[in-house]
Amino acid sequence: MRSLWLALLLCAACSCLLLGIYAKLLEASDDPASDRSLPSQTPLAVGGREREEARGLATVFLACSAILAVPVAREFLYFWTFSAGLVYLYAAPPCRFRRFRALGSATLALSGLGLFLGGASISRPEDFQEIWKRKEVFGLVGLALYLFLRRTCLHEVEEHRETPCASRDDSGKERRRCQ
Repeated sequence: MRSLWLALLLCAACSCLLLGIYAKLLEASDDPASDRSLPSQTPLAVGGREREEARGLATVFLACSAILAVPVAREFLYFWTFSAGLVYLYAAPPCRFRRFRALGSATLALSGLGLFLGGASISRPEDFQEIWKRKEVFGLVGLALYLFLRRTCLHEVEEHRETPCASRDDSGKERRRCQ
């Protein structure tokens, strides 16, 4: 019984890791200006074909993450789906909540809270029911995630301001400037 629980925990952890990789690839494939200005943080070289390949690779990571999420628990799958949807709203157009600092941080914090609850759903049913009675846990975990992500987003904004961000086409002409 213990080895089954550990296998489910490993599946859940790998699923969350693959979901994070999906989010990063999706964000990088739809943000060429960021990739050109911060090459050390995002290794994706964004061009026409590379962007399509990154989106395809992101879809593969999402599918693998979903496959690993299915056998864990039904409740985990519900929370995983919630988190995956929020990640998509955060990173992909047309919504791309990442553009709005506070809303982007709140979206990622809710996604993290969903994964937190997904992890709690793997525990014994009595323990999972107990977490619903203690509503302050939701508030504290959500607030901690929001503040951490808010700080991270502000740090990214400062790096964007410090780094000149002019993208050039093949002829060497400047196409657009970031702000």
